[in-house]
Amino acid sequence: GTSTDDLRSTLNQLSATYNKEVLVAETAYPFTLDWADWTNNIVGLEEQLVPGFPATPEGQRSFVAEVRQIVLEEVDKGIGFCYWGAELIAWRGEEATDGSAWENQALLNFENKALPVLSVFDLDN
Repeated sequence: GTSTDDLRSTLNQLSATYNKEVLVAETAYPFTLDWADWTNNIVGLEEQLVPGFPATPEGQRSFVAEVRQIVLEEVDKGIGFCYWGAELIAWRGEEATDGSAWENQALLNFENKALPVLSVFDLDN
């Protein structure tokens, strides 16, 4: 979906309906719409983005922080979330057509340097 309000509502509804703990099993967000290989990315268009969260390092950090806050602070029985493809950088060379379709959603940039989003996973915050 393209709404964190819908996420909040759906998780609260699931928790209430089934009286169970809820977990977002997979989420990810792009730090750019660019690519480091010739493999089409899963998210590569502006219209795929969640409004208010640009495909920038800060937009990625803000989106993940919002998901964390929703699940852990705003959902009854929310227990956490799992980030999908954190390590799926482009690894087969810049001209690979069979490389990583998740490279722009990894937690490392195209130079394999940590992105600001990692601060969201700091348990002391």
